[in-house]
Amino acid sequence: MTSFFTTGGIRGGKKQMDKKFYPRSFNMGIRRTLYQQLGGFSEMRFGEDIDFSIRIYESGARCRLFPEAWVWHKRRTDFKKFFKQVHNSGIARINLMKRHPGTLKLVHLLPMFFTLGTFACLLMAFLFLVLTIFGFIALWSAPKPGCVNGPMICIIAGIGGMLLFLLPLILFSIIIFIDSSFRNKSIKIGFLSIWASFIQLIGYGTGFLRAWWLRCVCGRNEELQAFKNNFYK
Repeated sequence: MTSFFTTGGIRGGKKQMDKKFYPRSFNMGIRRTLYQQLGGFSEMRFGEDIDFSIRIYESGARCRLFPEAWVWHKRRTDFKKFFKQVHNSGIARINLMKRHPGTLKLVHLLPMFFTLGTFACLLMAFLFLVLTIFGFIALWSAPKPGCVNGPMICIIAGIGGMLLFLLPLILFSIIIFIDSSFRNKSIKIGFLSIWASFIQLIGYGTGFLRAWWLRCVCGRNEELQAFKNNFYK
C-alpha cells in the first residue's frame, strides 16, 4: 500500500499526490477541545476517519505529519480480508464525495481507471482467444489451395493479439515484482506483491464503481456497504 506504483502517493506521507495530509484513525492524535467541538467521529462505518479529517480542515484547524513518529498497527491477515477492506474504501470515497462536495480528486480515480483497463485488456485477450479457436477450426476443417499453413498462421496471430493486450498487465506485474523484491529483500514477497497489488487496486476500483452507480446514478442512500456485517471474517 506504500508503493509508488500502487497508491503510495495517495494515502498520505512526506511525498503525497494530494496537497493536504488527511490523517487516518490508526495514526491520529487530536486535541480534546477540537474533538469535542467537532462532535467526534460520524456514524460512517467506513471512511469515518477521512470524514473527520475533512471536518478538521473545514473548522479552520490544520493537520500535520510527523514522519519521525512511528505507529505500529495490525493489517489484514489474508487477501480475502484485504479485498473487503479496500472494496469498502472505494465505496467510502463516493460517500465522502456526497458528504463533502469537491473533495474527490483525480488521484482517487486512478484505481477505477486501472480496474477498467485491466478488465478491458482481459476481455480483449479472451476475445482473441475465442476468435483464434474458431478461426483455427474453420481453416483446419476447410483448407484452401495455397493456404496449408493457414491454421498455424491463425494460431500465431491469435497468440500475438492476446499478448498485445496482456502486455500492460505483464509489464505492471514485472515492475511490482522488481520493486517489491528489492525493497523487501525477498523474492517471495515480490511474487505476493503482484497479487496484492491487483487485489488492492481492483478491490478499491470495483467498490468505487459500484458506489458511483448505486449512489450517483440510482440515487441510493449512504447505507451501501459491501461487507458491513462480516467485515472481519
